[in-house]
Amino acid sequence: MQHLKIQAASWAVLSVILLGAPAMAEDSADKRTVAELQTAAQSGEITATRALGILYYEGKTVPADYPKAFAFFKTGADKGDARSQYYLGLMYSNGEGVTEDDKTAFAWALKAAQQGDSKGQNLLSYFYRYGEGVEKDEPKGLEWLRKAADQGLADAQEVLGYLYLVGESGLAKDEKAAFIWYKKAADGGDESARRQVAFMLLTGKGATKDTKAGLDSLKEAAREKSTGVTSLGLVYLNGIGVPADYGKALTYLTQAANEGDAYGQYKLGAMYENAMGVKQNRVEAMRWYLLAAAQEDDDAIAALDFIGKQMSGGDKTKARALAKAFKPVPHAAPAT
Repeated sequence: MQHLKIQAASWAVLSVILLGAPAMAEDSADKRTVAELQTAAQSGEITATRALGILYYEGKTVPADYPKAFAFFKTGADKGDARSQYYLGLMYSNGEGVTEDDKTAFAWALKAAQQGDSKGQNLLSYFYRYGEGVEKDEPKGLEWLRKAADQGLADAQEVLGYLYLVGESGLAKDEKAAFIWYKKAADGGDESARRQVAFMLLTGKGATKDTKAGLDSLKEAAREKSTGVTSLGLVYLNGIGVPADYGKALTYLTQAANEGDAYGQYKLGAMYENAMGVKQNRVEAMRWYLLAAAQEDDDAIAALDFIGKQMSGGDKTKARALAKAFKPVPHAAPAT
């Protein structure tokens, strides 16, 4: 799946201001302990059953266990719980804890959507727009997407902003409409949408250019997370609304990379490989590509294949040793 798989959004699409297709946010699990939830679930409480499914699906307070999560969601779904039905649709689509089956995924997403579940509507929209489990029908997909967005689901609002920004799924490219939907998602707390709003303010795409507001937003994000530090690095690396400054880019991306941000590691590797504000150093470049690739960054995986053909066996060994010895440092607010 492109838009709805629960994983970090891609950074690689420069044509949409360094932000790729949106990702689906996760639910917050019930605050009760696992033991309390299990007792409640055994008594037939659907919210507890769903909460246990979410815990095992996300693997945050208990080890991730897709088969267990699937079993809990199936129990809830069979009893008519719309959010459990949504999760079954997602798991069937991704082949998580069950054999991948797009038609069954569609059927469960439809049940959830018809009950008014915003995430089910968002998932159903994807199936219609890309023809997974059902005949492709972009108008119907957009109809369900708008239902979810109108309910305030930030994920759907961000997807709608993305579709307007690139002119996809039957929508004409409309940067002003894109900004409006990204802003709604950002106001709803979506991190990647907030980043996109900042980029659009910096470039004046879909909004009046406001360099200060854009930079202030990214600086705030950088104080909160490593991904925000990477964002600042990209702004100066690519000259997004400000003059390109490889020195600042190197500072920010080095911090983000040392904190373990995968895309920051990839872009830092690219700076070393291409001598951007720093002397060319393929060993350092490969080191950072290896670390980013270990986090499944597709750009880093491709870069590794290319750079590996230009390096000696000895240099590759050095790069691997450096990557093996790497330990991420805790996040700190950068000096901006």
